[in-house]
Amino acid sequence: MNAAAKRAVVGWALAVMVMALYTQILLPGASGVGRGTPGAILFRGLVFGLVNALTAAGIILIYRTLRVINFAQTAIGAAGAILTFNFVQHTAVPFPIAFVLGLALSALVGVVLDLSLVRRFFQVPRLVL
Repeated sequence: MNAAAKRAVVGWALAVMVMALYTQILLPGASGVGRGTPGAILFRGLVFGLVNALTAAGIILIYRTLRVINFAQTAIGAAGAILTFNFVQHTAVPFPIAFVLGLALSALVGVVLDLSLVRRFFQVPRLVL
């Protein structure tokens, strides 16, 4: 491991320790129970942050490949998420099967939109995009 990688590991470890100190000692607890933020709230914040990071990474990847800013990817993913949710809530379909069907629907919607909308814009001027 080179020096830059070691500095990065030490920096991240220090950042995690500072965040743990701040959230568990300095912040007040839930309704007089004690000090510190409950772990469920911290986990929820981590999940929401990772979802936002995944969306941002997708926007960057699409822009780097097509040179088009495309904000429709969250709508494409929402189609599969809604299908998965409806299967799990309203039918007896197990979650793994519903998840795979949701991913398949999102992939299908993405391919259809790419072939029908994005590909036909390759010959137009950049101002139209």
